[in-house]
Amino acid sequence: MASYSYGSKELWYIHSIETKNYVAEFTYSDREDAVGSQGEDGGVSAYPNQRMKKLDKIELYTRASRLQDNAVPIKTVHFVYDYSLCGKVPNNISGGGKLTLKRIWFQYGSSEKGSRNPYLFSYSSFNPDYHRKKLDRWGNYIDGGDGDEGAGTYAALAKEDADRFSSAWLLNRITVPTGSIINVEYESNDYGYVQNKRAMEFRPIAGFTDAAGKEEVLTGDAAQDILYTSDNKVKNYLQFKLKQPVTTHEEVRAYVQDVQELYFAMNVRLSKPSENGLEKIEGFIPVNLRTAGVDFGKCNDGRHGWLRLPQMHDGDEMRDMNTPANDMDYRDGVHPISKAAWESIRDKYMHLVYNRPLNDHSVEAIGIAIENCFATMGEMFEQANRYLRRGGHANKIKLKGAKIRLQSPDLVKFGGGARVKRITISDEWGNMIQDPSLNFSCGKEYKYSIDEILPGRIRKISSGVAQYEPASGNEENPFIEPYRYALEQPLSVDYNLYQTGPLGQIYFPAPVIGYSRVTVKDYQPEGAPATGFAVNEFYTAKDFPTIVNSTRLNVRTREIQVPPFYSEEHLNATQGFTVELNDMHGRQKAVYSYAPSSENPISGTLYKYKTSYHNSSQLNNTVQTIHPLTGEVKEEEVGVDFEFFSDALENQQHVMVPEAGINLDISIRGPVPVIIPTVYPGYTHSYGRLRMA
Repeated sequence: MASYSYGSKELWYIHSIETKNYVAEFTYSDREDAVGSQGEDGGVSAYPNQRMKKLDKIELYTRASRLQDNAVPIKTVHFVYDYSLCGKVPNNISGGGKLTLKRIWFQYGSSEKGSRNPYLFSYSSFNPDYHRKKLDRWGNYIDGGDGDEGAGTYAALAKEDADRFSSAWLLNRITVPTGSIINVEYESNDYGYVQNKRAMEFRPIAGFTDAAGKEEVLTGDAAQDILYTSDNKVKNYLQFKLKQPVTTHEEVRAYVQDVQELYFAMNVRLSKPSENGLEKIEGFIPVNLRTAGVDFGKCNDGRHGWLRLPQMHDGDEMRDMNTPANDMDYRDGVHPISKAAWESIRDKYMHLVYNRPLNDHSVEAIGIAIENCFATMGEMFEQANRYLRRGGHANKIKLKGAKIRLQSPDLVKFGGGARVKRITISDEWGNMIQDPSLNFSCGKEYKYSIDEILPGRIRKISSGVAQYEPASGNEENPFIEPYRYALEQPLSVDYNLYQTGPLGQIYFPAPVIGYSRVTVKDYQPEGAPATGFAVNEFYTAKDFPTIVNSTRLNVRTREIQVPPFYSEEHLNATQGFTVELNDMHGRQKAVYSYAPSSENPISGTLYKYKTSYHNSSQLNNTVQTIHPLTGEVKEEEVGVDFEFFSDALENQQHVMVPEAGINLDISIRGPVPVIIPTVYPGYTHSYGRLRMA
């Protein structure tokens, strides 16, 4: 299934602005980029009236002089552009990049002296060409390389790469007419939490093994990509690549400590071992990762970790059928990834189970069809998953691109574009007199980290909090969890399915990163005396997360049975949901001033908001109000908006089946057979109605 969007828009440009004494006029010309589509089939439009405009100059006149011919403007602002940023964009008619502002200069009257002292704009030295696939989930540039690891996410990148990618095409220098230079340095945004949940990242899978080999990592052609063997031995120990090297099993806990549903995504071979039939399988595995060295731990190389997957029931149940102490000898459990793949086979990939003739009209096709018929008859007397396991279906994966979702161990997850690291202003006085040592710079430095207290140590983590993560490619989002349900299959294995949450996700806040703590220091040139610093604290979505509640599911049924002719079934189901949002993400919490090398502020301001008595993460908007006419004092809610949405669905099904049973009796009357036909008419009517709201 595929889709595309197509539309049209109107663009209106300001021609002039008039005040009591002045008139400002705007002059435009056609842009070479941002050209519209030729039509629904794509392509760059060739119509001149579909070109966007760029602002070339703004002229300011006195109102009186503008009424005269050949009026001279009091002041003119000139804008100079090129197309040097983000080259090879597909909607540039000359094959260049995007419109790039290079200079602004002022003209007073008819004098053009200002053109010799313009404002000059320079941009990041990292200026990659446009590529439609080199975008991360936040819509910013990223180059994940040729492999699958890191594509679309910053999780697998080093900080220097994340900083470089996030700075693409950004303004980093302004030269002002006086000669001084404003420099801006950037670094990648990062965050440790998504609202009140720890940020999660994809980690590449290195292989699968058993309890005996869980700490020995095999690479290259020796990498273990088998989920179970022909003697039903399950390789339920998963090895994965760590973000940083570790020395103890306990250090791996930072990846798994709050993981209860392990998300996985990989290509699994669904066909028989003798064939190739890779399909993407994804899902969630219920895990219980509590004990270091038993449920999870480090591999011998210190760069990989392992974790134990449950050995699942081969039928309806979704629970661990074994204990870690018996994993080597147990043979009745199945691999959870294989079980998920078998359900996909039963649902939509049954053509990979049986032999398929190359030519449906050939003689060979008849033999294969008969063979498949007998295979199906044999399956009728065998449990479905056991039949697929016996055939070796879903016993092998493709390691390249295989991944699991774990927590960010250092609480520093890159993404969300760039932030300002440092702003400096250089007077360039030394360059003017050919002595660069006399240049003087001043500015501000910004730090976005916070201290986390751990047993026996303190570490720096990101103070960033994502209000939410983008909906596109949101598998890393910690709020994406399964709500499990089962479709019962009498005389067969149930379908264990799930619906991903959270409920009402469409109403969740936009993906925006805010910081709970930003430290601002004066930029100190070498030899300059130390100065104090300021700390700005902010409320974030971690302090005030989105609150979701729901009512109980109310189900009512009614049946009317008049066998064997008529049956009627009614099912009514209602349920309500609430999604409570707030605007606290980014609001000022405190401002403190510190002396150099001081741990205690010398002054500060703290802002507190009224919260619920039972839940400090929920705002309390109830205040005392005074009626303007009666003077009555009472408590009311203020600053609260309510939006109501209702959705109702009704489905009706009528089945009317007229029947006629024919019976032929034949008797022999001497040499003459006598045929006596008998007709038995019948009628069945069933009605079903489903209502949901």
